[in-house]
Amino acid sequence: DISLELLQRYRETHSRSIIVQALESIELPESKRKNVTRRGDTFPRGMCLGMTESWTRGPTQSTITRQKPLITMLLCDFVRWEVP
Repeated sequence: DISLELLQRYRETHSRSIIVQALESIELPESKRKNVTRRGDTFPRGMCLGMTESWTRGPTQSTITRQKPLITMLLCDFVRWEVP
């Protein structure tokens, strides 16, 4: 996850460079979805933040949202600021 300091700095300044810095500081996990990759290709990197649909549990928070709450909060703050 990102540092709490980055989240606090963004909340004070709303600087887009902090968003870029935060995104560059985390490692995007490898996707395990076979339907988005051709056979033999490497899996793309990415993550789903927020709500997702689970076959067994229905609507639920994504695993990454639970594992990375600070980047989730930062990106939610960013969207609220940029798209009021």
